[in-house]
Amino acid sequence: MARTSTALAFGAAQFLVFGSLSVLQVAPGDLFVPLLLTMHGGLLLFAKLGRVESSRVERARIKRGTYLLMAMYLPALAYRLFGKLGLLEVRRPVLCGGTLALAVLAMLLIVWSVRVAGSVAGGGHAPVSDRLSPPGNGPR
Repeated sequence: MARTSTALAFGAAQFLVFGSLSVLQVAPGDLFVPLLLTMHGGLLLFAKLGRVESSRVERARIKRGTYLLMAMYLPALAYRLFGKLGLLEVRRPVLCGGTLALAVLAMLLIVWSVRVAGSVAGGGHAPVSDRLSPPGNGPR
């Protein structure tokens, strides 16, 4: 798979996962199954991309960041679930604010992982700090 298409596929997989999770927090119940299927489609794509030829260290770092962010959605999912069960009163501003914060973090992770996947997938082996530094701030 070409360098750019691999990076974009990583971004698309993460966008499907985190986009679905974000919308799932605030969407009505009748959208639950389609959003869940979309999220799992993103997870399958992400798992398939894990076998793409690239740096094992960078691939592990991207996966670790993705799994950490997915785990950060669990309290929001539990909050909504407890609200549906009647154990909590769900305050919509709290749910929307938390979901927005997680969505912003997810978008930052997607941008970062697309940059890393794009620079590594083609066989690039520059140190991470060199690849992620702004233009003009490379090694001296």
